[in-house]
Amino acid sequence: MNMHIKATAAALQSAQHKHSIKWNRRERLRQNVEKEYKDYLTHVTTMSGADLWKYRNRLYFYSNIQEYIQHVEWIPGTILNYLVSLPVPLKMLWNYYLKTEEVSAYTWWGIEDMVLAMMLEATKKQTERR
Repeated sequence: MNMHIKATAAALQSAQHKHSIKWNRRERLRQNVEKEYKDYLTHVTTMSGADLWKYRNRLYFYSNIQEYIQHVEWIPGTILNYLVSLPVPLKMLWNYYLKTEEVSAYTWWGIEDMVLAMMLEATKKQTERR
């Protein structure tokens, strides 16, 4: 019985540690995206009305991604790890979005599908280089 309690306690500590690591990665991503989003908003607010109109789609896109990062508690681990690895996630997702017609950033599921497609493309490029 004592061994069962120790095993259960060890499993619980391991699960808590894994949750803590994932939470730290999520928080790092949240802070990174929040900074990138605020920097972009600062840049956009200095534009004239005509220039602002040209950048409205990008602003809407950034807003959707930022909202996803802020509010989705259950970001899948593979997506979270990939997004954390990107130096400027919003800009990189935007560039991928522009060159790929099949992706969407209008729903949280669409965002996840877009990130997975981007990951697949990056993996293919790495494989081709080898």
